[in-house]
Amino acid sequence: MSRPCHAVVVIPTFNNAPEIRRAVSSVLTSAAASSEHGLDLRLDIVLADDGSTHDSAVIGGEPAKTVDLPAGVRILAVRHDANRGAGPARNTGVAASDAEFVFFLDADDEFLPPHIGLCLDTLLSDPAIGYVWGRRAWDLPVHDSWRDRLNQSSVMNLCLRRPWHDLCLGFPEHPDFRDHGYEDCACRVILRRLVRGRPILAETTRVHLRDENALDRPRAKFTMPFESWGENADERQPTPAMIAELDDRLERARQLREAFLSSP
Repeated sequence: MSRPCHAVVVIPTFNNAPEIRRAVSSVLTSAAASSEHGLDLRLDIVLADDGSTHDSAVIGGEPAKTVDLPAGVRILAVRHDANRGAGPARNTGVAASDAEFVFFLDADDEFLPPHIGLCLDTLLSDPAIGYVWGRRAWDLPVHDSWRDRLNQSSVMNLCLRRPWHDLCLGFPEHPDFRDHGYEDCACRVILRRLVRGRPILAETTRVHLRDENALDRPRAKFTMPFESWGENADERQPTPAMIAELDDRLERARQLREAFLSSP
């Protein structure tokens, strides 16, 4: 017996025209493979263009115009007039769909075929789980001491139930997050405060390296043991405004959790 479910994959894009087709194609392949888990999947793919100077969202949406999409799959596009960062783009993308399960994918990376099916099957098997995450395959050297830390700080390998995204208030939107990063880490820290998650031991996503993407700057440190890098200051420390926003969200998460635990 098939299990119906409605999911959204949000792909923020900023000048990613060379890679966006690959990202969308990987989602379609993973969606097709989800039938192996007995899922009757309805899927929205939302391309959230964050003020690109070329039409990344249009290019990514070409499959919707040139080929017949699988039944139940649609490609949507939303756009910011100016570059606001990956976090706000993801929030806009989630708001464009009413799906009950939420995935994120960076435009220069890809889902491996098992990702969507394994994530949804795991979540559907236990209503007490709020989110799941798989391991990531890398096309750059990563020291073993970094792998679990990176898997637990990303949202690209994540699937969560929609209410937990909403209770987290989505991603931080202060401009400093656009310039310094850490919006993924902030989201994962808050989720851990709110609800139980579960890891999936298989590699379900692939990380690609390109010049000037988020992994290009810190790639050297990923090749050394975490303990060795920890002795050196990171060049991109969070700003006071970022720390203040995270503290506010963590306090809200604490209050929400206490309210849940004390309710009859």
